[in-house]
Amino acid sequence: MDRIAKVFDAGKLSVAQAAGGNERSIFVLGLPRSGTTLVDRVLSSHSQVSSLGEINDFAFALTRVAVGREASSS
Repeated sequence: MDRIAKVFDAGKLSVAQAAGGNERSIFVLGLPRSGTTLVDRVLSSHSQVSSLGEINDFAFALTRVAVGREASSS
């Protein structure tokens, strides 16, 4: 956790690129078996909400940066 806090400091976050798409995105984050799939399904049952499903992009990106693979290239 200390490494994550150091890598994602205020300076790094201030220059982060915004994700494309709708400004009204909803992110459901949680540990396994904590109900995130249920929350995703309840939200996506609304006609104006669509789900990307359970993607691992954030976890993979966090892991790469936290171990320093991308920290030196940016």
